[in-house]
Amino acid sequence: MMAAQLEAVRLTALYIDDLVGNLSSSDARELAELLARHPDFDRASIEAAVALLQIAADPLDEELPGPLQVRLAHEAAEFFSGAALRELPTPDVATAPLI
Repeated sequence: MMAAQLEAVRLTALYIDDLVGNLSSSDARELAELLARHPDFDRASIEAAVALLQIAADPLDEELPGPLQVRLAHEAAEFFSGAALRELPTPDVATAPLI
């Protein structure tokens, strides 16, 4: 692996450790340095992946907080709006596999 790839892997690992609360103080300093060098690091994708894994590993027994419910409902409505659906390819019924 090239140095840039190793740094990206290390940044991702440290960011995940930070999200799940397993970051030491020395790792926190390293994470801050790496984030400063990589301002385009896709934090949102990592946060979403970690959240999904945590939910899958330990399903919530309680209701989601109200603001999160509103955000998810808004994002779902936006995704399933006519504009988003028009961007999806139309399946070819003649060649679609039978289930």
